[in-house]
Amino acid sequence: MTHDGRYSPSAVARAGLGLPPASGASRTSASTCMACGTAIPAGDTVVEWAPSHSTFTDWQYLVRDGYRGSSGGVCRDCAPLLKNRVMQRTQKCVISRDDAWSLAKDANRAWFLRTPPKPPFVAVISDAMKQHLLWRAAVTIDSDLIFVQLGRSTLRIDRPRLFEAEACCIRAAEIASTLGVAVHARHPFLALDRERSDPGHGVLNPTIVTASAHSVELADRLDALLQLGEGELWALSALVKVKIEVPLAEPLTL
Repeated sequence: MTHDGRYSPSAVARAGLGLPPASGASRTSASTCMACGTAIPAGDTVVEWAPSHSTFTDWQYLVRDGYRGSSGGVCRDCAPLLKNRVMQRTQKCVISRDDAWSLAKDANRAWFLRTPPKPPFVAVISDAMKQHLLWRAAVTIDSDLIFVQLGRSTLRIDRPRLFEAEACCIRAAEIASTLGVAVHARHPFLALDRERSDPGHGVLNPTIVTASAHSVELADRLDALLQLGEGELWALSALVKVKIEVPLAEPLTL
């Protein structure tokens, strides 16, 4: 189960998208939603769902207790999110119980990281053509500790730590420049890649590391940046760009 037991990711997303709960048949025995893992009490509605064996690739994320043969049951919150048109529109977004917002651009992500919506919310960003993300996303319940479902990875972002790292990056680049290093970014890494596919992503620039031998402050800044997690490193890619993005909130509608 990817949520914290109090909030179902699908319930949050369905409400924020303004979708009605799906209709289905009631079962005499209790079961578990095969997608989000929410317990479905006896007598509650269960919606049948049979993923395609030829196109569905997320079998390992299904809850086996809710899966029987080639079909199983999903809850009334998950079912609307499995519709093609909904999936297509929700590949890059953050959804609270009241609103839905795009995360397609760096400017959107800068807005989200600096002024996230009121929790609980789910944030997802696909790294393929189309992915099942909402029902397996971790729910954020504290805006200082954000979860983002980036493809098959669940990123954890400590926001206070992120903003300290942002200032640290900019200062490290400034110090390196004064030491004669040709700095072409607002950070001391070889790369900060939003897709995390660049081999230099999160790797300190060796030239700047060498220069840190001549500056205690620079050495301390680099040491601090080495302690960052994958979530903070990914988030920095939207905040310390050479071309600074003005945070932009774009509502998402279906």
